Amino acid sequence: MKTQCLQLLTEKHYPTARCIDGILLFLPLQGTLDIHSISKVHSVTDDFILINDVETYQISQNGTCIMLYIASDWFEKVGVNFFDYKYIINLIQSTNEIMRKMLQLAHAQLTDTLTEDQFEKWMMEIVHIIVDEAKINASIVNQHLNYTGYGKFGEILEYIFNHLPDKLTLGALSEKLYISKSNISGQFYNVLGIGVKHYVDSIRIASSMRYLIGGNHTLEEISEQCGFSNGASYSKKFKAYIGVSPNDYRNLDKSQKIVHLGTTQDRHYDEETLLSLINDKAMQCSSTSDIRIDEGNPKSYRPCCNVLQVHTVAEMKKLFLEDFTFYRTEASEHIIFYCLVDAKALTNELTEEEKHQITSSLLDNQLRIAFRINSKEDLHWHLERLWPLVKRTIESNDQLTKEAAQGFAYIFNMTTMDLKTIYRHLIHMQNYKFQVDFGIDVTDLLNQPTEFKQLEAQLKRINFKYYFIDNARLNPPYLVEDSEQVLTKQLVHFTNIKDIIQRMDIDDQKYFLLNLENRLLSNDQIAELMDSPPILMEMLKETWNSFGGIGVDLFQQLSGREHLYLYDKNGFSSVLNILLHRFLELEDIKLRDYGHYIVAMQEEKVTIYIYDWRILEGEALDRKALPARMTMDIQHSIINGNHLIYSENFDGKQGNINQIVPSSLRDKYEWSTPLVKKIEQFNQPQFEIFEHDFSQSTLEFKLHYNSVRIMHIFKNEQTDKF
Repeated sequence: MKTQCLQLLTEKHYPTARCIDGILLFLPLQGTLDIHSISKVHSVTDDFILINDVETYQISQNGTCIMLYIASDWFEKVGVNFFDYKYIINLIQSTNEIMRKMLQLAHAQLTDTLTEDQFEKWMMEIVHIIVDEAKINASIVNQHLNYTGYGKFGEILEYIFNHLPDKLTLGALSEKLYISKSNISGQFYNVLGIGVKHYVDSIRIASSMRYLIGGNHTLEEISEQCGFSNGASYSKKFKAYIGVSPNDYRNLDKSQKIVHLGTTQDRHYDEETLLSLINDKAMQCSSTSDIRIDEGNPKSYRPCCNVLQVHTVAEMKKLFLEDFTFYRTEASEHIIFYCLVDAKALTNELTEEEKHQITSSLLDNQLRIAFRINSKEDLHWHLERLWPLVKRTIESNDQLTKEAAQGFAYIFNMTTMDLKTIYRHLIHMQNYKFQVDFGIDVTDLLNQPTEFKQLEAQLKRINFKYYFIDNARLNPPYLVEDSEQVLTKQLVHFTNIKDIIQRMDIDDQKYFLLNLENRLLSNDQIAELMDSPPILMEMLKETWNSFGGIGVDLFQQLSGREHLYLYDKNGFSSVLNILLHRFLELEDIKLRDYGHYIVAMQEEKVTIYIYDWRILEGEALDRKALPARMTMDIQHSIINGNHLIYSENFDGKQGNINQIVPSSLRDKYEWSTPLVKKIEQFNQPQFEIFEHDFSQSTLEFKLHYNSVRIMHIFKNEQTDKF
């Protein structure tokens, strides 16, 4: 049999089209495949592309590829209401399985050996994978649909999407959006290659399918819902676009629905060459593992410095006067304590002995601490009351020199002081003849990029070491408190901040982003971002990629919007704290980024951080989700035989205090530090220790939903740096 839902595309370019009543899968056989869609620009050579129902798409570059159309009826056959969901390729773990089925279909079609039973079997296998692994509630996807990739043109597309029942003529759009008709028309032809009327008609027809197929609505009801003037107009435009009337389309079988792409110059393809390409791609799919580590050089970066914000004198006491956290004695190179307590409170609320102990702890352990300076009075209290204590502590200890104070820094707040005033303070501080670092809070300058650029020369001349950016005070469209976008979608807007930063001739590693927001997940009234290890991993990775470091609260703050924190208000460790520990245990190692896993090559072991990518797309918990089946293949000169493996699993339950002691109980009782530590001895991630011989087979394991798995693969029998 010949199936009409599969097409081999051989032209270099194809015009803009829209996916209607189903999804499209594109698999490149040769060369790079570039497809521009509303959601993103896709560019692949070794993967496939999925285009959702209603999406417009344009193939801008193609060698040879397979296009497979899967109508909505296939999904209804497995009990899924197709139109209630979108299908996200980033969630699919079994990509090789889908590609193999597409290749089997194409091979059988070309060799004229495809039977109806084979066709039905392979199509249903593909649909089952997509339903099991890729579906996400359409309301969540539509809520976070992002047109920013189109710039100003995206505002027009977004308006159309949100106002389909309204009048959407060129004149109406011009009046509503305050853009000239010629400008709107020109943008549609320049960007999409089609006119406004064609675009609006096609999206209305695509949107009408859920009512035409999914219910018993009349044509008049559908036309009213989707913005057509009446049922007759809807029927006429539907037939002109689809080729059959709406009522006839309702009666089509799933195998009778087709999508055909073509150009006026379709070139003839050589069947033997295509079969060779299909066979080569099939061999490639058979030998590919989900996690593959070799001698190559993927994108790499170092774990950056992290700013831990201390808000109260009580937190200072808990941090430095109690044996509370390892940050007090370790990880000094990767941590800056940012003291937000004013100097007057530090002076008056700490005893002389407490001040001496804190100062000694900072100097003896070579810790770094930064103090926020809001005013001349703040600075005066530091210079006249606190700095003499630092000086006396150094002079009374033969093991310390003046250089011991180099870990101290002062961060001047440009919200309360202008740059000229700050510069005068710096000149005044030179009289004290001590070596400390200086930083500046430039949040307000990020909100006024023109002014930021004007001050560039002066900022460079002063040579601040740290540039702090408070996310909570940034204006849109950056990462702000009241943003409705999920965190992983917000990370895209790092681009907007970096656009401003890159205009400045200042090292981007000097910038630190503080106060990313913690909030509930999209579909949950209990679980927070802090309950999702994969989201936290992605946040750490993307922030380290874009800035010199990230700033979080040392202890949970309950006033106003809550930001990411390491310990709750009772001193219980958060999931973020445990993950950060694992990164800080690394020596000064470059991390290699492979997408949903990160690799650290160390002297005695290889550490792999693998995180479940499925929750990232909508940041919504699926409590029925099954574990993903994973394989790992290591082709490295050192990891090539039988090796000891220590594996930890963070799944949002083990190691998460919210799952062990509910917040209602934590709020009800007083928790002593010894009791907190006792509980946390047991509240640890699951772990296992085993051997595997990579020369004999790939490693197979399960990755639970909403989990991070950390594997340490030891290069030899030495485990002293376990």
